Amino acid sequence: MNLWALFVSSLILGFSGAMPPGSLLSLVVAQSVQRGFWAGPLLITGHALLELAMVVGLTLGLSRLLRRKGVAGAIGLLGGVFLLWMAYSLLSDAPRAQLAAQAGAGAALSAAQLVLWGALTSAANPYWVMWWAFAGVTYVTAAGKQGLPGLSAFFTGHILADYLWYALVSGAIAAGREVMPLWLYRGLLGLCGAFLLCLAGYFLRFGLKTLRSRGEGELTLGGAQ
Repeated sequence: MNLWALFVSSLILGFSGAMPPGSLLSLVVAQSVQRGFWAGPLLITGHALLELAMVVGLTLGLSRLLRRKGVAGAIGLLGGVFLLWMAYSLLSDAPRAQLAAQAGAGAALSAAQLVLWGALTSAANPYWVMWWAFAGVTYVTAAGKQGLPGLSAFFTGHILADYLWYALVSGAIAAGREVMPLWLYRGLLGLCGAFLLCLAGYFLRFGLKTLRSRGEGELTLGGAQ
């Protein structure tokens, strides 16, 4: 696979992973209404830094550790607890939340905080880890055969999909927030919180089920789905 093919195929694969709803999308939606367009790119920058670290780790042989049932189960439990806390925060804040123009500038998160939250939200998603342990490692292996140029082509295409998609989402939401009624904003936060609550329950179940399974072997591809 040449560099151009690596870039294009990883871009397409990146869109397939970015577009379905998930915890990061919920966070981008909630923050874009409150903080404006740049909330999306800043959150994705945290996500991108974490994924860069993952590519480096997989290059050094991290995939076997991530596939171990004990590690995957612990990630599921910790991720579920983190998302449960996020869901509680959104649901408890939704009834009294204010839009940025009404809440005042003091309520805004800093750029560094948004970047940190982008990384933490991704790390708390067990299926993000499992995707990289299975599908991601295949691409990293293929790209690594061409050295740093191959890995760069893969990572650039992959992360560009995230930036393009979430910039579109945050841009659309930021443009509409000027005419968004407060009740709609609060309802949107409530929906995001409810979605995260469902994800938290799913991940907690995944973690418990994985830890209860016999043996300390590796997860299969089917076991990660």
